[in-house]
Amino acid sequence: MSKTVKELEAALAAAGPGDARQRARLLNRLSREVAASDAARALEACLESQRLCQGGGCDLELGEAYDSEAMLCCARADYTRARTRCQDALRLFEKLADDRAKAGALLTMGDILAAQGDYTKALVNHLSAFKLVQAGGDRPGQAEAEDRIGSDYALMGDYASALEHHLNDLAIRRELGDRAGQAAALLRIGRVYDATGEPAQALRS
Repeated sequence: MSKTVKELEAALAAAGPGDARQRARLLNRLSREVAASDAARALEACLESQRLCQGGGCDLELGEAYDSEAMLCCARADYTRARTRCQDALRLFEKLADDRAKAGALLTMGDILAAQGDYTKALVNHLSAFKLVQAGGDRPGQAEAEDRIGSDYALMGDYASALEHHLNDLAIRRELGDRAGQAAALLRIGRVYDATGEPAQALRS
């Protein structure tokens, strides 16, 4: 169990039962934190968050829980449920006029569409997300969107565009000092060069 998970569990234990919004916020963070390692636990956390939010007053947290569920459903190839939950999240974020949260849900919707093989629609969603985070000056969000856009182009066989966006992602990660993000971007750049038959460039990446 990671230090972050332990801290979130401790915070949940300390949170009063009457503070639904705070508990929902913590559950959403827990769901994201364990999604890759324990999908069942992640789903349990986001469903509990949704239950807590049903009384109203925490639409942002409810939208985030829907978005988390959408990602988990996508991971197990339940695309119908994933798209429904992502649309639920988008409606809430639009109601709140929260562009940053909306961008996150658009990234999720794009990921769902890409997983289904609809790369053109995936790109439309990822580009829409990029425009929102760019307008808001969200540099980490821009890096995430550039990564997704580059992957969409690579899947469509447009390696020049894929390389452009992965290089943009890398530049932002370097600006932010995000070493893990830089490593991931370099890996994707190497794959693009490999796909274009430039193994020497792939090795240098």
